[in-house]
Amino acid sequence: MEKKLKQKQRELECTRKRIRRLEENRGRANQAQKRRERLVTVSKRKRMGTLVETFLHRDDITTVINGKAGEMRKGGQIFRKRYLTDTMENLHKKFIGENPTLKISRSQFCKHRPFWIVSPRVTDRETCGCKIHENFNSKVKKLHQLGITRTMSSTEVVASSVCDAVDIDCMYNRCDKCKKATFPVEMNPNTKDNIVSWEEWVSRSTPVTKKHQDGSTSEFEVKNTILEKKFASIERLVDLTKEDLPRFCTHLYNIGHQFTRLKMLKDSLTEDQVVVHVDYSENYNCKWSKEIKDTHFGWSHQQYRNKTAFYLASTVPFLKGFKAVTWNFTEASHSKGAPDGVGGALKNLADRMVAYGTDIPDAHALMENLSKQTSVKLFEVTEEKITTSGELVPPSLKTVPGTMKVHQLVATEPGKIRTRDVSCFCSPSCDCFSPREFIFCPKEVEVEESHKKQDPTIEVGTWILVDYDGDLYPGSVTQVC
Repeated sequence: MEKKLKQKQRELECTRKRIRRLEENRGRANQAQKRRERLVTVSKRKRMGTLVETFLHRDDITTVINGKAGEMRKGGQIFRKRYLTDTMENLHKKFIGENPTLKISRSQFCKHRPFWIVSPRVTDRETCGCKIHENFNSKVKKLHQLGITRTMSSTEVVASSVCDAVDIDCMYNRCDKCKKATFPVEMNPNTKDNIVSWEEWVSRSTPVTKKHQDGSTSEFEVKNTILEKKFASIERLVDLTKEDLPRFCTHLYNIGHQFTRLKMLKDSLTEDQVVVHVDYSENYNCKWSKEIKDTHFGWSHQQYRNKTAFYLASTVPFLKGFKAVTWNFTEASHSKGAPDGVGGALKNLADRMVAYGTDIPDAHALMENLSKQTSVKLFEVTEEKITTSGELVPPSLKTVPGTMKVHQLVATEPGKIRTRDVSCFCSPSCDCFSPREFIFCPKEVEVEESHKKQDPTIEVGTWILVDYDGDLYPGSVTQVC
């Protein structure tokens, strides 16, 4: 009996050991499974974070801030600050709308926002805001505050007044169904005549007197954009908002369309194509290390979208061997992307060099000093180069109709262009978005003008327009036989 009892005890102990081993193995298996699940979760979180960061760095979502105020430092690194163009709530809705298969809560969406992407403060509005956006938003927010509208988002106001916010006919007020529609309002007849106030950005011309070195003075006007308080009745405020709605719809459509099409263009470049991304920067005030002078250069914001620039864009590239040219513009007052940030970084570098005793009196000195401190390749545009380019332009060019509405210029032969209100890259000669053709110098006009000239003498170095194989080409005479 005792032997049987001991045997049973040994069997029971063996069974317990097997159970413990099985439990340990199961525990290790569960831990391994949890680690795998944790790794998958972390991987998904990283991918989601990358998608959110890429979305928030888009130029239609945030704007780059240049200058010293746009620098943020952490861990010895410099980050370029970006301002949100809308609230995180609305941007989360837009992200979900563009990625319907992804599931992410608003809190998780906000957690993935980088620290250098921040909401603009009131004091930052003048430098980073778009005048059309700010003025329309100001009216919409005031109407929402008064209980006239149910939303304070200008994007939702637009969506409630058109059939389709991504259709050009609706957003350009050409749709038969919604061109007379507007956003819903709830106005009390008893209070519609009450006077209310809101703020708008307006441009004012201010006379300025400049004193020259010889003691003489001259007067000229300077345009300043200031924040001005407006007063009107509630009914008048509603009417003003409705009047601004078509322009704002067009502006909003152009922003999204141009960004999307230009991104598609850059993502689909072939080996024989090239993209030149241009930002016409502000002036840089030249400085001496001990004294700031009234020296400047650049003045580039004046006239870059004009007949002369269009003519050069439609002729000079063909001399370099290009078969087709397209020049595309983003919507006014909205971020221009990478060149904007590069320009701001170079200006900050120049300021730091001046602070350490380097003199930068002119553009040549700026380029020479920056070239020693940066890997960015710089080129100097001299007065001689500008004069040479100017000699390529005929004396009397016709103005391109609707110049300020043009967002794309296409040239497939010298001197002949097609313009559109928005960009399209189906093919250089496609008819999307109703392109308009324009010829700068018809051949008949060139022939007539050549017969009218009194002095037919041609000398070496003279710039002429040559008709070769049915096309017009500008060039310089190198030899006279």
